[in-house]
Amino acid sequence: MRRSQPKLKERILEIASPLFLQEGFDQVDMRTIARKADIAVGTLYNYFPNKRVLFFEVFESGWEEVFSKINRLCSQKKNTQEKIKVFLEEFHQAVIERRGLGLELLKLSLEAPEEKSRIKRVEKRLKEQLSQMLNKTSLEERFCYPLARCLLSSTWSVSKENQEQAELHFEFIDWLLQNFIANKGAKNDEQTG
Repeated sequence: MRRSQPKLKERILEIASPLFLQEGFDQVDMRTIARKADIAVGTLYNYFPNKRVLFFEVFESGWEEVFSKINRLCSQKKNTQEKIKVFLEEFHQAVIERRGLGLELLKLSLEAPEEKSRIKRVEKRLKEQLSQMLNKTSLEERFCYPLARCLLSSTWSVSKENQEQAELHFEFIDWLLQNFIANKGAKNDEQTG
């Protein structure tokens, strides 16, 4: 019985992701992925014309999972401040879990405009989603996107370089949100959250 295309593509991505994370881009080959997926190499190439295309698909699908998880968790929170904290904590965890992919991306020369735009789309989506949350606070709208960019950048930096500081970082985020946003004439968060 022939498998449906979306399920096989999904399975290939599930198999390729940990391989890229654990072994790195250069160490993974298409034959290994095909063997682990129990498919012919030619079938794999029907879905992904080369390893680079597969790698970027793994990158994007991984972030789609992160966005889904963030949205699911944020929908359970009552106020905007809690949602922002959950968003940043999940972003932090995603950076840690996907460190291998990020390091591999840094090694690749991104000469193709499509590859650059795929990465930029994820970055932009993160900034816009957090900015929209910040926009539900008393913060002036023109400062929401720059603050989102700063919060994501500092969280990424802590996740990448100094995980021991993560607890202090999130304490600081709580303090910042409480003092800078919530106590400065904030809208009624329960109504806007």
